[in-house]
Amino acid sequence: MLAFLKKWRQAYLEDKGNRLHAELEEERNALCGKSTFTETEVLSKLASEDRRNTFIRSWSKAADDLYEEGCRRGYH
Repeated sequence: MLAFLKKWRQAYLEDKGNRLHAELEEERNALCGKSTFTETEVLSKLASEDRRNTFIRSWSKAADDLYEEGCRRGYH
């Protein structure tokens, strides 16, 4: 019985690892597939300083959220 449980646990952990790897791979592909802009291109398209500040605050918050999510998942 103990041998069965050890084999089952090992299979479970491998499956869990495979699922997490597939999830990370999917997220990476989604992020890498998006078109990107340079900082200069983005800032030149923002007309007023208020819009720039709003954009920078939003961008900073999104970066913080991603960092916190990564920490929560144990990536850092």
